[in-house]
Parts: sequence; structure tokens; C-alpha cells
Amino acid sequence: MTLKLNGSSSGYTAIDAPAAAGSNTLVLPADNGSANQYLKNSGTAGTLEFATLASSKILQIKTLVSNGYDENPADWTTIYSQAITPTSSTSKIIVIASSQHFVGATSTLQIALYDGTIRKGTREHRNYDSDAEQGVFTAMWVGEGSYTAGTAYTFSVQAKRSAGSSNCDLGNQSSDWRSYMVVLEVDAS
Repeated sequence: MTLKLNGSSSGYTAIDAPAAAGSNTLVLPADNGSANQYLKNSGTAGTLEFATLASSKILQIKTLVSNGYDENPADWTTIYSQAITPTSSTSKIIVIASSQHFVGATSTLQIALYDGTIRKGTREHRNYDSDAEQGVFTAMWVGEGSYTAGTAYTFSVQAKRSAGSSNCDLGNQSSDWRSYMVVLEVDAS
């Protein structure tokens, strides 16, 4: 069975039940709701109510374009970093970083995002042959911890040569290489 509601001057809107409908009752809200709201099931199945979508918003963005460069880092070495001071203690921090790198013959370069406590997104570029290789490190990290509003936090890209003796470089080995970092504070309340 189809319920058709005719338009005031032409056309119609139809509501149709499924072929094997069974018994189904929908209870509409008593009012029209507000702009940009949607209908959803309430705590009682079949009873509809208006709701507003939860929205997150970007509170601030910090960007960095760096010519930072390090050749043959022996231990974890900061290549470039960006600080952010959250405005809210309920915020989430998102870090996106990208760098070009060079790994010499039979060497290994490790690259990671570092939040001052832990390294996340560690990547290893291992070169097994006698030719040098270039690559791109790209990582995204969503801060899992809690942040204190008004306190600065520094996020960095670190690297180290973990094997081999050939050159391993991260960052601006030549004038056309750039490293990029974007740090966002997102309202997560």
C-alpha cells in the first residue's frame, strides 16, 4: 500500500511499505524541529525525534615547510619540529608530516613522528643493493593522550641510520627537496 501526498500545485510524495511489511509503527515528533536537524530513532524503537549532528571543528592549524636536513643520524635525531598550544583540554591533535629521504647502498634509515614521549608511525627504508635509493616518508598521527590547554606541545620528525655505513639523509639533500608538517587542534567535545 502506498500513501501519496499531493503537492500544492503539482506532483506528489509517496511513502511505500516494504513487500513483506508485517506490523511497523513510526511515531513522528510533535513539532517540526529546527534548521539542519534530522530525524532519528529515539530511545524507543519507532519513536522518532529531531537531533543535531555532532560536529568537530578545527580550532587551529600550525604549518611548517622546512629545509631541515641531517646526514647519517647515528641515534634518533630531530630533523624538524612544530609546536602547538591547545586552547582546550578536550581537543585532539592531528599531525601530518612528509619528507624526502635518501638511503645509500646496503644501509637502513628509520624515520618516525615523535611527540616528546613516544615515537609513532616508525618507517624503515632498507636498501638491499649497491644503488642509492630515494623515497618519501609520509605519516599521519592522531594524538591519543590528553592535552592541557595553554601548554605547548612539540611534535617532530626524527630519523636514525640503524644499519650500514653508506649515506642516509632525511630532508633537504638538494635545493628542491622540502619537508612539510601540519599540526591541527580539533575540537573533540
